[in-house]
Amino acid sequence: DHVIADRGANTASARLARRFNPETKTWYSTSNDSDRSVEAISDVRWEPSNPNVLNYVMNPGQKYEVLVTKRAFEQPAENVFITSEVVRQTQTDLAQINPPVVKQVKDQVKYKRVPGSAPETIQAILISNVILTPEGDQLEDYLRSGGKPVTTYRTRILMTKYS
Repeated sequence: DHVIADRGANTASARLARRFNPETKTWYSTSNDSDRSVEAISDVRWEPSNPNVLNYVMNPGQKYEVLVTKRAFEQPAENVFITSEVVRQTQTDLAQINPPVVKQVKDQVKYKRVPGSAPETIQAILISNVILTPEGDQLEDYLRSGGKPVTTYRTRILMTKYS
């Protein structure tokens, strides 16, 4: 009766996805196209029985721990639904002794069926706000940011169902 997204597979796929630069009107990859493993995710640990926790290693040697701390859902119209999550993301450099970097990320996604699309398509607009936390050696940066987002990502995703 419920759908649980495979956060591990989705995160790995998103890292390998090509991006579009609206200024240059070109597509680009975040990794070298001849060696897609440069930013590949490895050692993904996620269980559907505990969908709030994701652990993975990003090459070369960056360990990420993601914990969902808040989640909400609303459906303002028949073909529209909105989700939001707040996650605590901890990034540890496995090659150094520095303290981990801890961030709070708030993701808001609006999903909408594209009317008249064939094959059926759903458009998702994702807004991610990254907020520093007052932990480790980032207290000064946190105070300077005033608790406001230090980075905002806006992403448009088209999901098409093929039979």
